[in-house]
Formats: sequence, C-alpha cells, structure tokens
Amino acid sequence: MELDAIESGRPPSVIGTSTVPITGGGRPVPGSWLALATAPAPRHTGGHATGSGRPRTRNAGSCTIADCSCAWNRTDGRRPGSTRRCVLPISVVLPVYHRIDPEQFGAALESLRTQTQPATEIVIVADGPLTPGLDAVIEAFDPSPTRLDVVRLAENGGTAVAMQAGVDAVTQPWIARQDADDLSLPRRFEICAPYTASDRYDLIGGAMYEFEGTPDNVLGIRRMPEDLDAIRRAVRSNNPINNPTIMLRRSAIDAVGGIREVYLMEDYDLVARMLAAGSGAINLQEPLVLFRTDGMFTRRRGARVAQAERQMQSTLHELGLVSRPRMLLNIAVRTAARRLPSGVFEWLYKRVFRRGVTAPPAATTQERGETPDGGATR
Repeated sequence: MELDAIESGRPPSVIGTSTVPITGGGRPVPGSWLALATAPAPRHTGGHATGSGRPRTRNAGSCTIADCSCAWNRTDGRRPGSTRRCVLPISVVLPVYHRIDPEQFGAALESLRTQTQPATEIVIVADGPLTPGLDAVIEAFDPSPTRLDVVRLAENGGTAVAMQAGVDAVTQPWIARQDADDLSLPRRFEICAPYTASDRYDLIGGAMYEFEGTPDNVLGIRRMPEDLDAIRRAVRSNNPINNPTIMLRRSAIDAVGGIREVYLMEDYDLVARMLAAGSGAINLQEPLVLFRTDGMFTRRRGARVAQAERQMQSTLHELGLVSRPRMLLNIAVRTAARRLPSGVFEWLYKRVFRRGVTAPPAATTQERGETPDGGATR
C-alpha cells in the first residue's frame, strides 16, 4: 500500500488505488484499505512483548514538529515521508480485551504501522488475560520505527482503568486514542501534527467514516463542530469530539485528574472536564479514522447506560456547563430513549443523536492543498 495514500473523498484516480463495489448503501473506499483490514500483522524475529513496563523497545527517537517538515511547511514539492518517515512526539494508547477479534486487532495495528508520519510509541494495554489469537497478533507485530510497549493488567477493569494505565505508561506529550477494532487512515497523524505544535489546543478531533461489517461498506461520514465556541455549545448535549479520532495533551489530562469511570461515557466525561478547565479544542473536518459501528446501538441501551447518563448529566451541571433545568430535561429525554425497544431506539438515535453523519463530500481541505491557516501546502 502506498504510504502517501489517504481516503478523504478524493476520486480513485487521484489516490491511485482501486475501488471496490459495496453493498448496503455504503461508499467505495480504496481497495488497499480492504487488504489492510484482512492482512495479517507482519512477523519479526524479536523478543516477545510481555509483562508491564517496557518489554520491547524499538530504536525510535521522536522529532519536534518543526523537525518533521510536515506538509504544511514543505517548499520542495515533496510529501513528508518522501525521503524519510518522521516520528512524531505522539504516544498511541490502544486498549484490547479478550472479546476483540484478532483479525480486526491486527488490522488496527497495521493501520498504525503504515502512517505516513508514525507516532513515537504504541502502548497496547491488555485489559485482563487475552486469547491466544490476540497474543499471537502482539507477538507478530513490528511497528518499527515506532516503539512498542505492552502493559498487561491482571484482570479486566474496563475502559477507564485500561486507558488510565496507558496514560500512565506513555512518554510523549501527546496521546492518540486507537480502538482495537477501528482503522486509522494513513495520514491521521500527519494531518494532526501542525495542530499539536500550537499552544491553542489540548484536544484535537476529526471526522470519521462509519462502516459496518467490512471497511468497504462505508455508511457515511461523521463530522463534529469545528471551532471551540461550537464545541463548547455541543458539549451540553453530547460528546462534541469523535472519540476514535481524539488526540489529547498529556499534561491537560493530568490537570483534570485523569480518566474516570462512567460506563460507555469515559471519553465524554474527560472532554467535558477538560473544556470546563479551559482546554482549547478543534475538530478537523478531514476523515481520520474508519469507525466500526457493529453492535453500537445494542451497547447504548439498558438500565446501566441510563444510570451512566444520569451520572454524566450531573457532572455537566457540576461543571457549570448546563443549568439544572437543562440537566433534568437531558436526563428525562436520554434515559427514556435508552429504554426504548432496540428498533425504535436505533431509528431515534440515528435521527436525533447522530445528525452529523452524512455522505462524504467531493473535496476536503487536504485535497485542495490548504494549510490550517489557509495557506498552500505545495
């Protein structure tokens, strides 16, 4: 697969890869991404990554953003990675547990290995004992020049525990979230790099393609409010950042007390606390991730989710983000929706809570060659 390829709505002739007919009303994506989703992780002859701490280290040294000569700063007409793949000061935290499909996990790791500008390190957090298949994927994975760290928790503690363990293990100033069954698009970190160089931002999100079953069945693209004012307004109703795309400043996470347990809403809780504390945020409108929607609506129903909803709304009120009447209204509407029959809930959720999902546009900022401040990339 070409390192310079990116799926961002660009015509296939520009990407240089084949497209694959799809079903279910989806949208074609490059054929190379279908291969990525099913390809086994590359094998190596190095040692086994076990235990906690730093069981296996690759010879990578992170660069500053200025050193990287990102696309925004190039004057020679070449894409970053044309002469070398710059390692960015980013740590990827990837929690995995025993129910994850090994093939999907391997594809997620491969999508990190093939970044045009890779992260300095990948921290895999094994949330409890894993299956032999998942352990085999970790053993086979060689992300060079990125370092690999595997943190193994004795028992399954859930998303908040696993993510905090990953945050505690990282060495870089920026943390990128990666789900174990999603795919990062090849230029995810390259696109975000210029924004990490700015003191204005502690939270960086992006758009994402949503797919069901296999990556060729793309259902739509989900974009979130772009600027900080719009993000602060949106947080009163929903998480204003697509969590699978999120990148966070490590010091800003620590400043609000780290990651807390709020069932299925740990990300929303963290983003709300960071925004209330004054963190800057931006949502890039380029797609950064292919997000798997399988089983999403089933997970978002039930009494436990309704209880978490009440907890989350109380937090928003305590942070001063919503008034008491707004809190009570949100609780009434959202907890009632969580208890609806699955078919009714899915219909309502798609039309009310996920109105940002649309068909991909014909062009994006990256396609037009624009920088974050409106200049030209080449």
